[in-house]
Amino acid sequence: DWSYRYTGTKLAAQIGMHPTYLSIYINFATVVTIYIWSISKMTRFRVWLVVSLLGYFLLFNLLLISRLNVVFHIFIFSFFLAKFVFEKFQSKVIAIITVALWLISIFFVASQISLVKRKIVQTIDSGKNIFSDVKIEISGHSTDSRFNAWYCSISVMRFPDIIWGRGLMGAKEALMSCYKQKDFFFNYANNFNAHNQVFQTLLTAGIIGIILLFIPIRISLNKKSFLLNFFLAIMLVSFISESIL
Repeated sequence: DWSYRYTGTKLAAQIGMHPTYLSIYINFATVVTIYIWSISKMTRFRVWLVVSLLGYFLLFNLLLISRLNVVFHIFIFSFFLAKFVFEKFQSKVIAIITVALWLISIFFVASQISLVKRKIVQTIDSGKNIFSDVKIEISGHSTDSRFNAWYCSISVMRFPDIIWGRGLMGAKEALMSCYKQKDFFFNYANNFNAHNQVFQTLLTAGIIGIILLFIPIRISLNKKSFLLNFFLAIMLVSFISESIL
């Protein structure tokens, strides 16, 4: 279990990147690989090459253990697996059974990893903590620190700042003040931002910033581009737990 946790961290550290951000690239690489597969004439060698790449990407993502990105990776693979099986056999039943067996196998593998089970328990405990009247820092783990960051982000939003935002330094000072006041020592010591792109944008640029953020996304969706739409989906999922812009 120790080697599993820190292998993922060290893998990302080799290129100086946060594991979550590297996981985003892995998800997009998975989509690109599947897309190339779908438009290319596949020989037996190419099929094995693509399958090997997809397995490698999944293993890499599991090592990085960015929970939202791993879940989305499994969703991506399940979606295309169902599409591939349905097109090949023209049977929804076979497609559903195939995806069900795939998900059961992933669940079985994940259930054997104690770190994964611990992460699930941490998420539940942190969720209960953020809705309680008295906020405590459970252990400084990533789930707890994110919930605490979201709590402080919402707490410091004030009118009229929510319209125009506080700017980069103003947002940081407001969060640091809340972390200190609430004794969220881990967040304070590590200068945590909002760890949610919507919250971070509201704090720094207000509602005006949110509008400017989502206008290009809305325009891009009109392009009806396969790769662009999946890229946007990956980014929007990442917006939930990270401030990546």
